[in-house]
Amino acid sequence: MACNHEIMIDNFNPEETVHYSVIIIKGHVKNKPKSTCQTEQIYVNPGSTNSYFKIVDGKFKVLSELKLGQNSIILKYCCLTTTVFINYAPRQSNLSVLPLYIICEGHDGKFQAPETQQNDIDSACKRITLCSKLLQSVIAEKLNEQNQRRKTFKLEDDCRVFRSKLNYLEARKMTQEELWTSLGREIANSDIGREEIKFLGFLSCTKYCGEGYEENFFHDDIVKLTQAYVALGGGGLALFGTACLYTWPEDVSHVIEKFEDCSLIDRRQFMDDSCYRGTFGACFSTTLGSVLHELCHTFDLGHTGNGIMGRGFDDIYKVFVSFKSERSGDIRRTFQNSIEFEEKFDTGLLSDRLAEKKKGFSVKDESSKIEQDGTFWTRSCLTFLSYHKWMNDFEFSKNDVIKFDPVTKFLSSIAGLRVIELRNENDGMVIKDWIFDGKVLKYSFQVPEDELNNLSKKSVMLVVEDNIGNILKHVVNI
Repeated sequence: MACNHEIMIDNFNPEETVHYSVIIIKGHVKNKPKSTCQTEQIYVNPGSTNSYFKIVDGKFKVLSELKLGQNSIILKYCCLTTTVFINYAPRQSNLSVLPLYIICEGHDGKFQAPETQQNDIDSACKRITLCSKLLQSVIAEKLNEQNQRRKTFKLEDDCRVFRSKLNYLEARKMTQEELWTSLGREIANSDIGREEIKFLGFLSCTKYCGEGYEENFFHDDIVKLTQAYVALGGGGLALFGTACLYTWPEDVSHVIEKFEDCSLIDRRQFMDDSCYRGTFGACFSTTLGSVLHELCHTFDLGHTGNGIMGRGFDDIYKVFVSFKSERSGDIRRTFQNSIEFEEKFDTGLLSDRLAEKKKGFSVKDESSKIEQDGTFWTRSCLTFLSYHKWMNDFEFSKNDVIKFDPVTKFLSSIAGLRVIELRNENDGMVIKDWIFDGKVLKYSFQVPEDELNNLSKKSVMLVVEDNIGNILKHVVNI
């Protein structure tokens, strides 16, 4: 008897071409009348990998790593199969992101992890490479949800080892700002340093000293127990510690199980950066989300009141994992805590991201079009990303510049203006924006004087992007 089902693919067209290697296939099973099948999994490439993904409320998400060229991904539900054809062709842009595993002088390169886990250099690089690919996928999917095509950054290569001349004992005494400045300068002056590359660095010598942990500790207290802790992004470098790298997977086949790992973290042994949720899976989700946040600072995004550039990244696991829409998700089920986001360093400091007091935490999604997974960029940030040079293959021309008259507050670009933001100077918070994302280009704009006067500030940072990714940053005195 034939199956009374249809496997429907929701987010890919037949023979679609993508420029990144790890994709999320979203779809649903359409049950016909009199269907009696109760199968709750969809199988991928049965007979070879034979991996499966759960179906929730009739919907599924499949994570697959592509090879170069055409890929045939077979999906099976009950006795029905369908094949998804996807072409993978990496972008040829000279603008890219290069993941680095930074090993300071005198350090053996091993990151903190349970004894049951591999924690050597090879394992670290596998985890960093894979999760860099996951971030490519998040950006591509979120832009695609808003009809901006699957744009994302190019990975220059798999994670490389960078051996720093900075001694690891000295690194453990340094502040986040000092680490970011010192290592950023060293990388820029090395043989791999180029303006065309943004670096995503992870510091091997981060050390969590859990023997000092007490049950009433807040996140700031936990950070104080962590030597060489860093989470900063801006310019050409996003830099992180590795105290939570033990929660990350090495292989794409383990991503979902890592997100769903509800094992409790022993805070006397290992760092817990999970938004007070306390599980391995939540720690993976929060730390992956924070890496995306900081990486986006290198793409010139500021802070926002909500979304990924606020505190809307803790539940990034929902981008990859099927979940019941009426629930907040198993990972956070008993941890409804607020996180005050208050960065004090212009590259995007995350050290003060947790509040001293716990409050009700909610994420407001400002678009009804996208899946309610709690992970989104505000419209100005999304537009900024969509036209950023690292997401596109624009041709460069020295004649295409954005002009600004600080007296008249008049802006112009012969390429056409796309995003205009006013940001706080101290924390980069977007306080006002104008977006021109239609087909008809806007070539000039005058910042309204009354908008500036209403801000009750002496000065603000004006940030502008045009149609070919040129960016202007200018302090405006009010």
